Amino acid sequence: MFNINTCERLILKKGETFINIGNSVDRVYLIIKGSVSAINRYIKMRLDNGSIVGFIDIYSGEYLFNYKALEDTSVLLFKVSGINDIDDIRSFGLNYQELIDKSMFSQFRQLYNVYKTSFEQFASEINTNNNDDWIILPEERVCEYLQDVSNLNKNVFHKLFEVQNSIALYHMYLITKVISNMDMVINKLLDDYGNLVLGFELVSDTDDDLKEDINIQQLPNIKNNADDIEFDYEFVEKELSGSLDKIVSYAGIDKKEAMKFKMMVESYRTLPDKTSTDNGVRQIRKRISDNFYEIYENVFFKYKEEKSYNRLIEMFLTFGFIDEREFDKETLTQLYYFVPDINDGKYNIYTVYDWLTQIYEGKKEPSNDEFDSDYREKLRELKRTKSFTKAEEAEYFNDTKSKVKFEMNNLFQSTNKITSGEISIFYPILTQEKFTNDIKSLFLDKYKIQQAIDGVLDVDYSLFYREQMYYDETNKIDNITILTEVLPDIILMPNVGSKGIMWQEIVGKKRDTPARFVLSEFFTGNLDITMTDIAGMFRWEMCRTIQGNYWNDLREHSLTAEYCDYIQFYKKNKNLSENIKDKIRTQYKNCRNNTRELFVKDYEAWIKYESKGSLRLNKVTRKILYTYCPASLTYRRNLEKQPIFTEVAAQFTRERQKKIKEYKGFNANVVKRGGTVTKPLEDTLYFYENM
Repeated sequence: MFNINTCERLILKKGETFINIGNSVDRVYLIIKGSVSAINRYIKMRLDNGSIVGFIDIYSGEYLFNYKALEDTSVLLFKVSGINDIDDIRSFGLNYQELIDKSMFSQFRQLYNVYKTSFEQFASEINTNNNDDWIILPEERVCEYLQDVSNLNKNVFHKLFEVQNSIALYHMYLITKVISNMDMVINKLLDDYGNLVLGFELVSDTDDDLKEDINIQQLPNIKNNADDIEFDYEFVEKELSGSLDKIVSYAGIDKKEAMKFKMMVESYRTLPDKTSTDNGVRQIRKRISDNFYEIYENVFFKYKEEKSYNRLIEMFLTFGFIDEREFDKETLTQLYYFVPDINDGKYNIYTVYDWLTQIYEGKKEPSNDEFDSDYREKLRELKRTKSFTKAEEAEYFNDTKSKVKFEMNNLFQSTNKITSGEISIFYPILTQEKFTNDIKSLFLDKYKIQQAIDGVLDVDYSLFYREQMYYDETNKIDNITILTEVLPDIILMPNVGSKGIMWQEIVGKKRDTPARFVLSEFFTGNLDITMTDIAGMFRWEMCRTIQGNYWNDLREHSLTAEYCDYIQFYKKNKNLSENIKDKIRTQYKNCRNNTRELFVKDYEAWIKYESKGSLRLNKVTRKILYTYCPASLTYRRNLEKQPIFTEVAAQFTRERQKKIKEYKGFNANVVKRGGTVTKPLEDTLYFYENM
């Protein structure tokens, strides 16, 4: 059996030539997402999702093409030593069989068409007249036979190679041998007679049949086109049969604990009222949750170490799927084929599995815990209770596995429950009964998230801009404050839920790090309102962070200081009527006397109504929001026309003009000193002039 540990997932960067002509064949690549060009002297092929790169080169023992990534391309790498290893890859499952079988015939057709149309007759004449022994012409009947096989009905084609592995193995051998011989003939003819003599000018495109016939949605990270493919219900049911047993077994937890977990899941599954708050039911949910995260942790680390692809495990890690019996046939199949479309958008979006992978690979630091302590602070606390050296402390700090565990125990467990919107009856395992619509409609893809965030930024354009000190000795730039936009990280929890949360505004003490927003993967709430509320929470916490100990000190003018002063003294505020004061009192009580919560409500009213001229706020809050969360230029121009905004708009304009004058003067001095106005300075000036 092929050693799956030799399978590795890689990202090939755009423009990267990862295989060179003439190198010994020792690996093949399965394209998961992206495209690759195969180029040599006589042909250029484009290989897309589902293609096997390097397969047709095996018989020769040397690669016949230069293979280059045409875009950032995700692949699975398999180390091989010959045809037999390809046959072993086929044994991974039906999907791999189909991919390999279709890919090898697709590439054969492309190469044979080039050979036949441009070289066959000419090469035959040379062989006859000149007795060129080097030419080993492919047998015409063999090529015609392979063409006939490739043209078989799709179902017949697949059945042929499912019957027995030896049949597929023989055809793989035959195809690679024929291609090797064709390549030898063509290259010799090019050497002797050149392109012009042969009439050579050929480029071949990817075989469309390959893309149509293979269910490449069964592979990871491929753009989901669920509406355009035929679901194989029987295949999915077979693949996912006994999922609970398979996942628990894969996790490798204690056998007794594994048995208890499966029994609890079974008990819960058969409950007449799963939403019951009875103590017995609550205890079952709690014990299942505790074991769920233990299993998740074990599965995650094992899966990362093995570096092999398993669709069931990916479903568990990405969606929290664990039991196929919780779904009907249609929904189960949809979930199996569904691949989240969250990459390559404006915002950085991660499933929880993707996010934990980022930490595991050292690309991200773990989040704060629910008490707002970060990983380093927890280490210091641990150091006080356990005596270990600085070297041991450094080892702990750089241990990505420990960081992943910290993230699982804190952000994952906490926000998975919060975002579900069902804290008292939370159940971590994905079930169909939680879905209010189909999977694709509910999933928060990059388009939905971008639309929701951009809807807030359309008004509050400066939301993600941070002030930073900037200097550039080369360009004669002394320390000056510039503005930089830092977009948040969006993390999706594996649940069906209606909530979102702003988990933290920065990472550690660095003010130029992305915030972390957390939402449900399958979202059932109002995303626009949720994202607006998250933005409001971010505004508040970011201001608190920047102001430090002075966040509520009115002597240091800021959003939080002025709003806190307003709430603290609203009863004595002469600018507020008694009716408005009563309204504030009621709102404050409804927000559990939490100032931040009340601010978020006012922020929502500012984004949805006030900025568009529909009055909802009182005079004091309107001034605070206009000053510290200014609407974009288009909205401000309309607001300035209303008398109620005249005073605050004029004050805002004066402050903005001061900034414009300041940066224009600074830029002029840079040029005067012989320096160059750099892009950060240009961008900051543009911000004040145009936004």
